[in-house]
Amino acid sequence: MRMPVFQADTRLTSHGNGRLLMVFLGWGMSPEPFLSLSKPGYDVMLLWNFRPAGDDSFDRLRRMIDGYSEIVVVAWSFGVVAASYVLDALSGLPFTRTIAVNGTPRHIDRRMGIPPAVFALTLRGLSPAAVAKFNVRLFAEEKDRKWFESYPLSRDFESVKAELYFFGTLLPYNSSENRWNFAVVGGKDAIFPPANQSACWEGSGCKVTLFPESGHYIDMQKVIDDFVVDKELVANRFGTAMETYRESAGAQREVARRLWNFAEPFLPGRTDTVVEVGVGDGLFTELYADRLRPKELLLLDIAEVGTSSFPAKSRFVRCDAETEFSQLCTDASVDAVFSSSTLQWFNSPEVFVARTYRALRPGGILAFSFYGDGTYREVAEITGVSLKYPDPSGWKHVGEILLFEKETVEARFADASAAVRHISRTGVNALRRNPSTAVAAGRKLIRDLPKNADGSVSLTYVPYYLIIRKPII
Repeated sequence: MRMPVFQADTRLTSHGNGRLLMVFLGWGMSPEPFLSLSKPGYDVMLLWNFRPAGDDSFDRLRRMIDGYSEIVVVAWSFGVVAASYVLDALSGLPFTRTIAVNGTPRHIDRRMGIPPAVFALTLRGLSPAAVAKFNVRLFAEEKDRKWFESYPLSRDFESVKAELYFFGTLLPYNSSENRWNFAVVGGKDAIFPPANQSACWEGSGCKVTLFPESGHYIDMQKVIDDFVVDKELVANRFGTAMETYRESAGAQREVARRLWNFAEPFLPGRTDTVVEVGVGDGLFTELYADRLRPKELLLLDIAEVGTSSFPAKSRFVRCDAETEFSQLCTDASVDAVFSSSTLQWFNSPEVFVARTYRALRPGGILAFSFYGDGTYREVAEITGVSLKYPDPSGWKHVGEILLFEKETVEARFADASAAVRHISRTGVNALRRNPSTAVAAGRKLIRDLPKNADGSVSLTYVPYYLIIRKPII
């Protein structure tokens, strides 16, 4: 299929951040209701008013966003098909997480998008009054509609009409490679049938989250808050918890021990160069450093950590390993990469796994532990807040899988207050910035965490263990 070329109006709010959040808006939109969208540590680019353009339009867009170390995409409605083509055209850029909101790459499709008959009817009957009626149908709740209407859109009818014609001529995006990590579906969407959205994503590898009470418009700031990792907050919370982490991280200590026990039999005969990602206070490092005694030991963490207890010949680099690993480790330069209880904080752990695999020498191994769905389910059920945990099922094509295991661990605490202290003292509360929100969530947990028969409370961990080897050619 020939790649269509189009352009859009753009607005980039730059604060000199190294990360970019690209937000693709839907048909007929303009930026006014979305100017407040933000994520700490990210610049924000809005894209709207999609239309045909010359062959260099994607090149111009590439020049605008080239240089960012990480790009996260959030696309809404018809913005999903537009973003799909952009992701294809600019695939060499560092896209780490992609979130589709009430839209599909097959935007006009009987089973996976807006049915063609419905789209044709909308196009034939298009008028200023019809556009106004359409905008009312975007919302399931009156308060959301009133909020939206308080930001008059700066689009004239002719441009809105031309954009709809453009989407009518744009072929549905059809590729064997899924470009989307997450899809958010409004259960009361009156524009994109929810069943068609679900049918589009089924079997694609994209994880679907249903917002049962939401219409076609879903609070975009909430989507950003829920689905995009706040890495500045992660660095701050784990840095603050460094002094209390070791004494409180019983579950994480056991996961580290099991990872080392799994990894040790598979170590290559040569371990001159070792990298550990998410070193923290060295809980995992101390399990292997004296046994392997590598000539080069590179320790990476996004937080400021105390290095006095690290092995004498090691080198610590504070960085976002997800985006900076390739700058520190060239291809075929490392014998082993370790990471314990870290990858769940990455926007794109699957891309990171592929990147670290390239850094391995033949015979080298990756040994990772991380947490998956079901972890802290007790907290999520009470607060409605949770990490979007990795789905490792698609990683099995990377190298030779030596071990892939999952387990469920129940960590018990004397009471709910002890469980909340554990969450705080291990830094895993890096999900919301607002202190009052955090305090309220803590109080709610203390009140509502279910008690076991003996009065204790439990938190669930679901660790995965993954060991991959690069074959010796």
